Amino acid sequence: MHERWAGSMLLAAPLLALAGLGGAAAQDARLIDAARTADAARVTALLEQGASANARQADGATALHWAAHWDDAAMAGALVRAGAAVDAANDFGATPLWLAAFNGSATMVAALLSAGADANAALPSGETVLMTASRTGSAKAVRLLASRGADVNARERSRGQTALMWAVAQQHPDVVEALVALGADVHARSSPRPRRIHTRTAGFNPAGVVDVVQGGNTPLLFAARQGGLDVPLVPLVPLVAKLPSRVSLGASPREHGQVFPQLRQGLPVLGLALAFFCHHLCGGIVQKARVVQFSL
Repeated sequence: MHERWAGSMLLAAPLLALAGLGGAAAQDARLIDAARTADAARVTALLEQGASANARQADGATALHWAAHWDDAAMAGALVRAGAAVDAANDFGATPLWLAAFNGSATMVAALLSAGADANAALPSGETVLMTASRTGSAKAVRLLASRGADVNARERSRGQTALMWAVAQQHPDVVEALVALGADVHARSSPRPRRIHTRTAGFNPAGVVDVVQGGNTPLLFAARQGGLDVPLVPLVPLVAKLPSRVSLGASPREHGQVFPQLRQGLPVLGLALAFFCHHLCGGIVQKARVVQFSL
């Protein structure tokens, strides 16, 4: 019932995107099977024999998807030279470039971009390849994508989170520094989401039903909530000047317990960030509360 950490929200996507990479259709099965088994030499031989570089298996994946999955530059190069479509998407919307970003392979990202891959390619959820590279922690891949026009401030559709939020939440300080240097918005907030929750731990009591607004988190608050002391705070310091004066707090039904009255009345945002850090450092001296509503 609370906003998930940025970057963890789509951890199932890679599994879904790759789940259909088995079981090629009968036609053109040889090339797909060779790529699926990481047999680059056979892939090259089949291409020389006239096999189509754009043969697709049942879920729409191509041999180039497999080359990116295996991070095999030689196989990918042979396929591209044979005319493989670099932006081909499987049924889950995953392109070879997305798989390269998921692997955190700057080498494969560079090769696909050089072949004309779209740096702003995204899954149907709105997760861009730049977000994926930021989540998996490749600062070099992030810079390569940005150099080809990737939007560093794009938002995914479910929670309105950005690549910077994902990098902060996954505690990739080099990616955070790269994104800030590339112009990522440190003032961005995730989307607010109205929720009705029951705050009592046992039984139903109408008095315990409250309407809250979850979300609205900034990169700084993601860092505080995650306890990410390795994330460089210096690039995020400019955010402090534009923080709202106070926030109101709530808790998920599972973690409600006793929320401090003073927290429910609202804390300065910077103080809240410090409280979250203190919670992670002090092993629970400060109760972990969820940020659910911002009052400007």
